[in-house]
Amino acid sequence: MKYCKDCEPAQESHFVAYTSVVLSSVVDPIFSLLEKVFKNLAEEVGDLITLPFFNVMVFLRLAHWSEEPEEKDSWRTKCFWNEAKRRGIKNA
Repeated sequence: MKYCKDCEPAQESHFVAYTSVVLSSVVDPIFSLLEKVFKNLAEEVGDLITLPFFNVMVFLRLAHWSEEPEEKDSWRTKCFWNEAKRRGIKNA
């Protein structure tokens, strides 16, 4: 593979970069169409299996439901908990 002298530290292969641009311009419209067609299906399937999956994980003792943040949680996690309480969001 031939590398560009001007891109010395990065060692960019311009053939690969140009090929990527050309292929993405051909493939992107196809993926956009597929996303529009299957987006609702993927969301519905995800909504159906999410809660049962978490319940199975709890049953297998690989996870647990929490009602309050724990002491070891990060400030970011505690912020999410506080915001959920403020908005009235509770776990299922």
